[in-house]
Amino acid sequence: MNTVHSHSHDTSRPLEVALFDVDGTLLGDTPELTGRGLDVLMEEGYLPTTDEVAENLTVLHAAATTGDTVSRRAYYSLVNSTFDSFIAGKPRSFTDHVAAEVVDRIVTEGALYPEVQTEINQLQDNGCYVGFISGSPDFLIQALKRYIDADFATGSRFFLSGGHYHTSRHPESRGCDKDVTAESILVDLSVRRLRALGKGTLNYGGHRPLLADIDMEDRFILHSAYGDTVNDLGMLCQALRPVAVAPKKELAAIAKASEWDIITPVHVLTSGGQESSAA
Repeated sequence: MNTVHSHSHDTSRPLEVALFDVDGTLLGDTPELTGRGLDVLMEEGYLPTTDEVAENLTVLHAAATTGDTVSRRAYYSLVNSTFDSFIAGKPRSFTDHVAAEVVDRIVTEGALYPEVQTEINQLQDNGCYVGFISGSPDFLIQALKRYIDADFATGSRFFLSGGHYHTSRHPESRGCDKDVTAESILVDLSVRRLRALGKGTLNYGGHRPLLADIDMEDRFILHSAYGDTVNDLGMLCQALRPVAVAPKKELAAIAKASEWDIITPVHVLTSGGQESSAA
């Protein structure tokens, strides 16, 4: 995951953070952000693909929409590896173009869940810091952050021309460290606020501070967290208000048993532009 880059801190805002998974939570995940990026590359002729690859993607995508874990993993594994191998080493101007195209398509297709956008607007109106955590490429996550006007975002990194990023995605385990990332975000926000208040010389024994090292009155809390799969479970369990959005089977069972809030978007648009009920 990337180091979080957030807006300048307003010390008058509440010490509250809301974190959102992106694919399947903020927007439908058929296709997810990487799949949308791959569509852009293929349609604009940047990515040469064989008929066999194209056919495999079509077949695997159809299977992935059923929600079966094995089928979804097979689809994402092929999509991620195809996309990542092409993007690695490309200049920032090129990745910015792809990101802008992806966000434009998301907005045009109405792929963002309006129910989740309403939640974000309410949180922002109350002064809460809003951030995104995702296993999708960071340059796509950052473009979405700018459109939503969120405070910060973090995603998977890549080698870029002239940059220092690295590819570090593993489809079978991506997202499982969101609880660690969430705590790191709370620490970073707390420390930056202390520095803004002139308390930046606090001594944490020579190590990076833990959340427990920071006094309660200066400590950010995870007000709410939103996710759709068990990969988000660690982050959800940290929040005062965990929210399951269009949850997959395993998370739906946990959310129901735990009496968490559950958001079921009324409708989403598939990549083919056809209206379908949310899973």
